[in-house]
Amino acid sequence: MDIKTLVSIAGVLGFFISVATFVLTRIERRKSIVVEVYKGDYSEFSDTPEGELVNDDTELIKIRLTNIGGKSVIVNPDSFFIKGLGKEIKIHNTDWIGIEKVPSPLQVGSSLDVAIFQSSFEKLLNLKSLDKYSNTEEYEKTVVPLEVGFRDHKGKVFKTKSFKYFYYVGEIERNT
Repeated sequence: MDIKTLVSIAGVLGFFISVATFVLTRIERRKSIVVEVYKGDYSEFSDTPEGELVNDDTELIKIRLTNIGGKSVIVNPDSFFIKGLGKEIKIHNTDWIGIEKVPSPLQVGSSLDVAIFQSSFEKLLNLKSLDKYSNTEEYEKTVVPLEVGFRDHKGKVFKTKSFKYFYYVGEIERNT
């Protein structure tokens, strides 16, 4: 092998390394939000909807957003949604807790929590229609797949479909 061949091989390898570096840095810098859903209680929040008396042990359905991407994200507080059983809960359907305190923008590595009352969640998704299956033989029919998400200020949707609500026992579980 002469020097000209080695230089050509090194040039081609250098080109592939530079393209790979470019692609990897683009992937690292994109927006990425993890959306999680879980049950909690009101004691973790300090704001109350006006005129409403709430006990600290009032059960909530909570949504946690965590920015794991390389860019900050401006969360549109009016765009949160929860879908299940063919119904959708939007921001104007019920009282949401924590909406007024949504940071703008959501910085890289930070998270935020918003929530709705479990009673409103069950009523607005019409989960009472599953009462006929609330017995030990048919309890698996009360599993409701959930889709939960929001939009950023440009309209990009961030959502998750990896959670389900067990109406029979009143718990949320991650799909595995």
